Amino acid sequence: MWTTLIVCLGLTITLHADDIDKATPTSDPISTIDNDSLCFANTSSSSLIEQELDKIRTDCMTPQDFELLTDNAIRYHIVQIWSHVFVGISVTTIGLQELRNTLKLPALPHWTPLNRTNPSEHELESATTIEEYYNLREPRSRMRSLDSRFLFEHNVDTAITYLNKRLPSIQRMFKKAFEEVCPAAPTVLNKKAIDSMIKLFGDVDDNIQKETERMMRRDDCWDEKYY
Repeated sequence: MWTTLIVCLGLTITLHADDIDKATPTSDPISTIDNDSLCFANTSSSSLIEQELDKIRTDCMTPQDFELLTDNAIRYHIVQIWSHVFVGISVTTIGLQELRNTLKLPALPHWTPLNRTNPSEHELESATTIEEYYNLREPRSRMRSLDSRFLFEHNVDTAITYLNKRLPSIQRMFKKAFEEVCPAAPTVLNKKAIDSMIKLFGDVDDNIQKETERMMRRDDCWDEKYY
């Protein structure tokens, strides 16, 4: 168990180190955004989100759960070691897709080689549509690119399919948080509104990641034969 824990901690550090742009916005949070955007910076957690976090906090993944993250392609012991990578990338991807849904943008594109160049101020100022500006600002990560050293895109798709069944609360929490701040999709480009939404994504993602990592360290639901 100690060997597994040490490996998992190392993978977690690597996972976070590979994040290129967890929260790209440089604008400060704002209290109110103009009416055209229909978005408001209200980052207080709702009771529903706290309840869902509590459920994850007290949950436990069985060996079968770990195997189903790969659609039973890999046995539980190996998947458990890599689970922080599988689940971590999957949670972030679920959140980014929900953010795009809120902004009425197309689905996440397929993985491409990582673009390590941050957008210039000129590019940001020149953006004229919500989609154009968001694409420049969207958080990027080596872990979610063709440069990933750990997983292929289809591995993450498989894990997301299972997580959406096993822990639908992840998707619900992102959706609820975004809807509280942006009840209706903005119809005109408001860069501060998008920056605020991306910052909120980062905050919610961090909270969910913390609880899923805690959940994956629990083994009190395991049968003795798996030790």
